[in-house]
Amino acid sequence: MSLVSVIIPVYNVERYIKRCLDAALGQTFEDIEYILIDDCSTDRSVETIREYISKHPRGKSVKLILHDTNRGIGFVRGEGIQCATGEYLFFLDSDDTIELNCIEKLYQVMKETEVDFVVGSYDKTDFETGGFLGNAILQSRKIVGRDAIIKAFYEDAFPLMVWNKLIQTSFLKRHHISCSLPRYEDDVFNFQIICNATSCVILSEVTYHYCIREKSITFRREFDDAYFKIQLEMTNLTREYAKEFQNQAIYPYLSCKLFWQRVFVAESLLYDSKAKIKDKNSLLSSFLRSDISLKEVCGFRSNKMVNYLMIVLSEMPCWVKKSFLWIHKNMMKN
Repeated sequence: MSLVSVIIPVYNVERYIKRCLDAALGQTFEDIEYILIDDCSTDRSVETIREYISKHPRGKSVKLILHDTNRGIGFVRGEGIQCATGEYLFFLDSDDTIELNCIEKLYQVMKETEVDFVVGSYDKTDFETGGFLGNAILQSRKIVGRDAIIKAFYEDAFPLMVWNKLIQTSFLKRHHISCSLPRYEDDVFNFQIICNATSCVILSEVTYHYCIREKSITFRREFDDAYFKIQLEMTNLTREYAKEFQNQAIYPYLSCKLFWQRVFVAESLLYDSKAKIKDKNSLLSSFLRSDISLKEVCGFRSNKMVNYLMIVLSEMPCWVKKSFLWIHKNMMKN
């Protein structure tokens, strides 16, 4: 049994898996098991991994799991959680890299503070050129209390990503948190973590290097229909999860945060999708539907205006919703 389990999903990554493994297996922290799950790659990813670990001193610490059918990144990460034996989990995407002291740094803070998760800052690089594209430097702090964590989430104190978090395995299993959707599950998984955590630490040190590729789903400007259907499913799941907080003071913050997240997805649907107009209109109505009543908003002590806007927008015809999205999109540019 290892202290830390590093889970790396693999799918058609022969071009850059070596770079990822250099960073992962080159960690200064020693007690790590590596779980690589290949989701039925059609290139030489598996051969490349096998050749790499056969020559690496830490090769025996690598567990390679092979799928005979493609099941999606969410299923892969969920399987990684089930297979992990470590006290702590860390997700690393196979086209990204981490600082060589990443796990050591996060683990040290975890042992000192005994929180549910520790998250570091990250930077963004262009995969092809290696050029620096910016960074996300977080404000170092410890947050205690579920309401305080949700409020910090509302204030964008940390990114809504699966990776770059060291998470207590017992915390995930105690709250039955896993990745239930085949693809693009980050929002739901992280939302469950945030809503159940009672303590966390945020670090300003950069521990993760997020590489952007033109063919990645996060980079492409044209999203397929499946993406928006899964986004809608994630929206419905987070809505249901948020209802557990309906009678708590933090609920107005949650409601607002989820509304703005849906607005950004709706903007992508409107401007970046090639879906038919009829399908777009139907999805827009679903994304911008309100889950709260005017009576509830009247009882809120905070965030009344945004929640009221959500109710009004929900009742408006589609052309008004589109006008709102156009205004919001242009305001965000300025």
